[in-house]
Amino acid sequence: MKPEVINSLAAEMIARHEKMETCGEQRAPCEIDLEHYRSQTQFEAERRFFHETPLMMGFSVDLPDVGSIKTNDFLDTPVVLVRTAANTVKAFANMCRHRGARLVDEADCRKKHRNLTCPYHGWVYGIDGTLKSVEKENLFGQFDKSVRGLIELPCEERHGMIFVRLVPGERISVDEHLGEDLTAELSSWDFSGLHFVDSTIIDTPSNWKVQADTFFENYHVESLHKDTIGGLALSGWEMVEPYGRHQRMLFAQRSIKAFPAEPPAEQNGHKHLSFVYHIFPNIFIVYGYLWVQYFEIYPGKTIDEQKTRFSLYGRRPMLTEEHREKGKQYFQLNMDFVPTEDYLMGQQVTRSILSGAETSHLFGHAEKALVHFHKAVREAVGLDPDGLFTHTGCASQMRL
Repeated sequence: MKPEVINSLAAEMIARHEKMETCGEQRAPCEIDLEHYRSQTQFEAERRFFHETPLMMGFSVDLPDVGSIKTNDFLDTPVVLVRTAANTVKAFANMCRHRGARLVDEADCRKKHRNLTCPYHGWVYGIDGTLKSVEKENLFGQFDKSVRGLIELPCEERHGMIFVRLVPGERISVDEHLGEDLTAELSSWDFSGLHFVDSTIIDTPSNWKVQADTFFENYHVESLHKDTIGGLALSGWEMVEPYGRHQRMLFAQRSIKAFPAEPPAEQNGHKHLSFVYHIFPNIFIVYGYLWVQYFEIYPGKTIDEQKTRFSLYGRRPMLTEEHREKGKQYFQLNMDFVPTEDYLMGQQVTRSILSGAETSHLFGHAEKALVHFHKAVREAVGLDPDGLFTHTGCASQMRL
């Protein structure tokens, strides 16, 4: 994104907040029916939707070389992504076509592979998915190996991102999935120039939608994160831009108050803003000035289970030990508050919802991006989006 565009967004953020402070505009919050979270029928429809829609499964830099692989085990179909000799990315079901054994594990990622070898009986597949050899084929018997290659899943690499659909079949289009405007914006960032730092799994007993909720607003930052990052941010300073089912949230750092006084030639709005992209249904990309945080949130087998893969990337090459150490420190900073604050809160909220003691929650104007997300979830699974609300009229009140 061009610096002048970012600077104009920073100026708009300040102007919007000043207008809200001076005009005293009040908008009634929306009352949200908690069956949206605890309906077993809806949850099962959400899991089906995850298998039927394109899902972002990483950045191009996760597969830097021919033979690089990355796995994804968060849903029913285990996936392995491979960069082929043609420098394209293919996705396969991570299972041997002999008796279904898993071919590669997470520990095998970030290594280069010439082949994928089944640990059960030693069948060997090329990185293009073809079955190359069968162990002791004279004992196994003759068959047409050309029809027993790995099960290929629709996959496309675009704009430094990799998307996969878990159901085999016709190709997917990333640009179509994102839409024209969001495609243009995301392609303006240099995703292909990211540099991987580290990754971890956050596995907690919380609902996947509850856990996603924390990313859609910064209203909570100064209270929930008061002893960690709360002093750096301004709760409620946000701008939301919807792109179909996707969204971009802009959140302000406390330093933005100094932005107007900076000499025009020295202004850098990105230092004062966090660009948070939600790629429907489950991806959050926090594109910061120096670092990019990447969250993949997946529903578990039950309503109160979820798994999140958090990965951190640097926007600049980490060529020295000092640079690499800064990456480690920033990764640890996230680990010091995300699992113990955001995800702990997600567990508590999930438990509260499933207790049945309450029938509704309130979403205030500073939480309007949540309304957009949850209406999109309902629409995606064939439900009335306005069925999210306990009474009519909420949809028109919560303008973005």
